[in-house]
Amino acid sequence: MANTTLANAVKETKPLSGQTVKVISAVAQTLGKTPGQVLDDLIELDEDNSK
Repeated sequence: MANTTLANAVKETKPLSGQTVKVISAVAQTLGKTPGQVLDDLIELDEDNSK
């Protein structure tokens, strides 16, 4: 289930603002980070990509 959740989350049509707590939690668990750390990383990447 986590693979499907993550695969759907990385589609280019899915903006950061559309990510769910379930997706953030799955990514965090996969990376060994807290959901807050993952969200901080995603926000930073989103800001870098919008420049």
